[in-house]
Amino acid sequence: GIRPVIGATVPFERMADAHRLIESRRCVGKVVVSPVGSEQ
Repeated sequence: GIRPVIGATVPFERMADAHRLIESRRCVGKVVVSPVGSEQ
């Protein structure tokens, strides 16, 4: 099957950083926003 490439994982509290990363187009793969309280 098809497997996505995870380029970055960002905690929910840093959502603005995730948006900046996407807008910069420097991240290869998907940007995953992890929920509050998740352990990664």
